Amino acid sequence: MEEEGLTMFENSDLKDFWNSHEYYTENYVEEPLTDEIIAFYENKLGLKLPQSYIQLMKIQNGGAPKKEYWFNEYAK
Repeated sequence: MEEEGLTMFENSDLKDFWNSHEYYTENYVEEPLTDEIIAFYENKLGLKLPQSYIQLMKIQNGGAPKKEYWFNEYAK
């Protein structure tokens, strides 16, 4: 499953996506995601993880987003 082009996020600036507070980086960020880890959890869960989720976790495996919510046109 080579780096199937992290194209979904290649034009995105994610440096402000993750909360960089020491607590979050020490407690929530894991080792870099590998194809073996992906296969293990897909097998364990019995489903395929979304490609967008895999791509995001290959950029940083875990953490806490700075924003806790997002508004969209469908929110009421």
